[in-house]
Parts: sequence; C-alpha cells; structure tokens
Amino acid sequence: MDTNIARAASLCQAFGGAYYTDDENRILNDPDIKLIYIASNHASHAEYAIKGLQAGKSVHIEKPHVVSESQLVRLCNAMSASTGTVGLGFNRPLSKFGRQLEQAIRSEHGPMVMNWFVAGHELPEDHWYFREDEGGRVLGNLCHWTDFMLRMVPPGKRHPIRIVPTRSGQSDCNIAVTYIFADGSIGAITFSAMGHTFEGSGSGSPSTAET
Repeated sequence: MDTNIARAASLCQAFGGAYYTDDENRILNDPDIKLIYIASNHASHAEYAIKGLQAGKSVHIEKPHVVSESQLVRLCNAMSASTGTVGLGFNRPLSKFGRQLEQAIRSEHGPMVMNWFVAGHELPEDHWYFREDEGGRVLGNLCHWTDFMLRMVPPGKRHPIRIVPTRSGQSDCNIAVTYIFADGSIGAITFSAMGHTFEGSGSGSPSTAET
C-alpha cells in the first residue's frame, strides 16, 4: 500500500504481491494479513501502527516509532489493548557488530564511557526531515544511536538518564548529546552532516586514536 498508487504497483510487481492499493483500509480489513510493516513518512508511523493494532494485527514500525509524546501515549495504549505484537526498526544492537560489542561489555564490570561519531547525509534545508511534525533529524537519524547506546547499558542500570544536548544554529543537524546513566556510565554522540558520509548512510564509528 502506498498513497502513490504507481509506487504501490511497482513494489507489488517487484516482490510478487497478491495485490496493491492506495487505500489503507483495504490492508487493515484484510483478514489474510496478520503483520503490517510500516515504512512511510515518520509522522505517520504511529498512526498506522495504532490502526493496525486496533484491527488486531501485529505491526513492525520502522524508526522512529513516534514523533511526539502524545503519539507515544496513544501507541502504548493501543499496544495494551491489542492482541497484536509490535516490533521496532532499531537494528543496530542486533547486528553482528552490535552483538559482539554487547558481549564484550557484559564481560566487564562497573560503569563505562561510550563515545560515538555519526556521519549523516547532508540534506537540503527544505527536506521533509526538518519539518517539525516529522520529528527532525534527532528522531529521524540520531534515534538509532540513542537506542544503541541505551541497549549497551545493562537493564536495571539505565534509568534515570540525564540528557544534555548541545547544538549550533542549524536545528537538529550538527549536534552533540551527552548522557549520564543511573549506574554512572557516560555516553556521548556527535552527529554531523558536514562533508560526505562513509560506509553508508548514518554511519557510526566508535572513537579511536586514529579518528
């Protein structure tokens, strides 16, 4: 399903889908569909997910799952009332590198210091990512790395978290954020769209002497 019917048709043809549509209700009311994968614009993720859960379906939500606190509350309420399950598109901790890093961290004891530099694509000023209702680049890009950092701190030792953002005049683009976790662990993320990315979009690299 896509609001652009031509895109829906081409995707259906490429993957051999049973049908295509630009009507969300056809998907929501189809009893043969058990799982809805949501990969639309950011502001619509929670809205589609809530409707899917209310229809008794499971949903997988690409990041970010919400762009506002009110969406978060409504999504949580829908999750509590639904028989469906929810998956989130935060895949960094589940990658091979993420699993290796978590295993190494779990073999140590005590608080730690994490430092990440994230290179993001340079986007034009009028790009839809920067629209206030879409959550900006913090929820559009940085969320992958805030989730990654959170998951590296052992459960029960994460909250409360003190978050201190530092930004220049360009909203949500070239920023640094520091985190202090309940166990004393400290995290820092620097996100920059200056220059070109390396190793793909939103590439993150741990801080080393060479970098």
